[in-house]
Amino acid sequence: MLERSHGRLCLVVITLWCIVELGGYGERALGSVRDPFLELRGIWERTGYGDLYVIGKKRVAVYQYTRASCLQSERLNKREFAELFTDIVVQTDGMAFTAIYPDEPAFRRRFSRLISLPEVCSEEQRITKFVPTRIFDHVWHTFNDYYAFFKERDVDWPAQYAALRGQIDDRMSKHALFARLRKLLSPIDDGHVYIESNAEEFSPEKPRGVDVILSEGYRHQLKSDKYREYASSQMKRYREVLSSYLDRSSRRQAGGTRSDQLVWGTIDRRVGFLLVESMNSISTKRDASSLDDVKAVQTIMEQVMADLRDTEAMVIDVRFNGGGDDAVSLAIANRFTDKPKLAITKSARSYRGETPRREAYLIPEGDTPYLKPVVVISGPDSASATEIFIMAMRVLPHVTQLGEVTNGILSDELHKSLPKGWEFTLSNEVYYDHEGINHEATGIVPHIQAQVFSLKDLDSGRDSALEAALNTLLP
Repeated sequence: MLERSHGRLCLVVITLWCIVELGGYGERALGSVRDPFLELRGIWERTGYGDLYVIGKKRVAVYQYTRASCLQSERLNKREFAELFTDIVVQTDGMAFTAIYPDEPAFRRRFSRLISLPEVCSEEQRITKFVPTRIFDHVWHTFNDYYAFFKERDVDWPAQYAALRGQIDDRMSKHALFARLRKLLSPIDDGHVYIESNAEEFSPEKPRGVDVILSEGYRHQLKSDKYREYASSQMKRYREVLSSYLDRSSRRQAGGTRSDQLVWGTIDRRVGFLLVESMNSISTKRDASSLDDVKAVQTIMEQVMADLRDTEAMVIDVRFNGGGDDAVSLAIANRFTDKPKLAITKSARSYRGETPRREAYLIPEGDTPYLKPVVVISGPDSASATEIFIMAMRVLPHVTQLGEVTNGILSDELHKSLPKGWEFTLSNEVYYDHEGINHEATGIVPHIQAQVFSLKDLDSGRDSALEAALNTLLP
């Protein structure tokens, strides 16, 4: 995955490689450094994310801050820092560096040098103990400064504070505080918003898609008194129906611990079919990183393309793919272009406004790109990195999106820490498609509307969305 670099020249390179901006695309150049810590010593901010890295002689202190609060989230040694960030490139003036984060490798992260820590991060002011009033305020201020979509999701955030702050006191139990934080976050219908204590967890995302359909079906049946059992059986039926369309001898699968993250085959020997269940957990390695998943999906896609290259058209089914990593999405989409194309851009949005947009391109991969007609089936359960995949595929003139509107949660999760091991996440990144449109909260509207899941279909042994895709490809 190539991306525009922020700096034209390299000063420091860890793991020997750097990206140099050249005509809008990156070019690798060799370099080395005696002591990266010596070159990077100082205070660095990931602007737009509220993260600070104070790099000393042997250790790195990580702070998370708002305009009104701050806490130290972790301490790293040299080895841990080297594992966290790779391919570090420092600008010639020493005032910024970029790096690859192995679990989010699609975009380089950018850091700017600060002269001093913000005053709220001083030893006297920063949060060091679990004090309910300070915890509540820090969560509110973190969202206030860095959550990007209050307007899009019609949330009056100051009103939430006004309604709940008076209910917080320092004598309340952790359970009571968590209950108030649930109420604080509850209006934000966003699957990337999440809070977790040692005993409880909560996301304010409202049910949608297949969950709504299965819940309704469960209420109107008498065979099972356990929802999970009922839902599992219905999804098993769905997969059996889907598999019935494939030519029996053509079915293949690979990826993940069950070797079923990608399933492919042919329909009537004419149309290729590719089901992608997830944009992560593709690698079979234990504790695999996103880079491992990218390598695994590249290998699998070689086989997929070889098996389906003689088909007249292809259906790619991501209707129940809940996401994963952008780099995996782009690695799959790269197989469908014969030239570099701008796929997506993104920026971080905070109280300071939006950071400069970073670009990600489709780059041809493999000997023979698939340039025949393609239909991508989407639905309300298509979320996160899957929506990135759909946006990237929509750049291509031979691709049609069919189905229902996607979930509308494109931003990466911004992870934040609290004392006592509590954690929470929020959305602070704005993704734009190749036309400059942001689909957060609204979702991506397909070119052709079609229902993607119904119990009526299951009862009749049909998949009407797949049939609509086939009719579109071979009318």
